Amino acid sequence: MIDLAFAGRFLGKEAAAAVGSGSLLAACMIGFFTGIGVGTGITVSQAFGTKEINALKKIIQTSVAVSFLGGILVLILGYVLAGTFLVWLNTPDEILGLAEQYLRLYFCSLIPLLIYNAGSGILRALGNSKGPMLYQLAAGGAHVAANFLFIRVLDLGVRGPALAAICSQSLAAVLVLSRLSRLEESYRLRFGRLRIHGESLLKVLSVGIPAGIQAMVLTLSNLLVQYYINGLGVDII
Repeated sequence: MIDLAFAGRFLGKEAAAAVGSGSLLAACMIGFFTGIGVGTGITVSQAFGTKEINALKKIIQTSVAVSFLGGILVLILGYVLAGTFLVWLNTPDEILGLAEQYLRLYFCSLIPLLIYNAGSGILRALGNSKGPMLYQLAAGGAHVAANFLFIRVLDLGVRGPALAAICSQSLAAVLVLSRLSRLEESYRLRFGRLRIHGESLLKVLSVGIPAGIQAMVLTLSNLLVQYYINGLGVDII
C-alpha cells in the first residue's frame, strides 16, 4: 500500500499500475513461506513446552537456515521468470518493462522477509509477541522514509519502492536475528552453527506445507482477478 501510494502520487499512473499489476506474485510466494513460519512456531512451541532443549536448538537453526536458502531460491526464480509471470498475468505492454523492473528488485527483499517471518514465529512461540510487533513497526516506518528518499530525493523512479522494501525488511530481519542471538544460552541462535537438521525440517514441513498452501489459495484467486483487471488497461489498473 505504501509503494502504491508513493508511486501514484509522485511517479504517475504508469508507475502505480506497474507496482499494482505484479505485486500479488510476490505476495503469493510470501504466503507459502508464511505458512512455513507457522510450522516453525508450532514445532518450536512444542519443543519449548516439553523442555526438549536439544530439539528446540535444532529447530531454530534449521528454520533460519531454510528461510535463508528458500529466500535465495525464490529470488533466483523470481528474477529469472519475472517477465514471464507478468506476461501470464496479462500485463499491458506499455507498463511491462516498468513492472518487470519493480518486481525483479522486489524479489530481493524476500530473503530478509522470510528470515523475519521465521524469526518472529520462533519468538512468538517462546512467548515474546511484543518484539516482532515492534520490529515490524520499525520496518514500516523505515519503509515510508526509504520511499521518500529513493523517490523524492534520489529520483530512482519505480525502482524506489522496491529498494525501500529491501531496506525495511532487512531492518526487520536484522532486529529479529539480533534477538534470537540473545536467547537463553542453551538454545540461542549461533550463526556459525547454522545447519539443516533432517528430523527438525520434517517436523516443520509437516505443519508448514499445509499452512503455506492454505495461505496461497486466496492469493491465487486474486491473481485470477488481477489477470482480468490487467486486461482492462493502465487506467483501470
